[in-house]
Amino acid sequence: VDRRFSTGPLRAARRCDVPGPRRRRPWMVARRFREFSAVDANLRAAFPDLAPHLPTLPSSWTLFAMAPEVVEQRQRGLENYLRKVVAETPQLLRSTQVDEFLCISDRIKAMQDAGRAD
Repeated sequence: VDRRFSTGPLRAARRCDVPGPRRRRPWMVARRFREFSAVDANLRAAFPDLAPHLPTLPSSWTLFAMAPEVVEQRQRGLENYLRKVVAETPQLLRSTQVDEFLCISDRIKAMQDAGRAD
């Protein structure tokens, strides 16, 4: 798991490893917590029948939000959230919300383009 992160007064990107298809190299996702929250809300609204099966996000509020151990704990929580979304609700991988969040179509196109260049 990559433990690097960037912090600043207005930005705290979370880099989370997400298992790729067929156990290939994990994909790195760098998103703000509010982007995780937005995709979670969008998935729950678009798939109300799956909403009860979606994992919960880690807490977004702590007293010492930028303390390294808090950042690491939240990062692990976000990684677990994405792993569970992928593993426990695989039908969501075909959703527009997950596709855009994980840049799946863009990555597939890049791999196809790289294959043509070889």
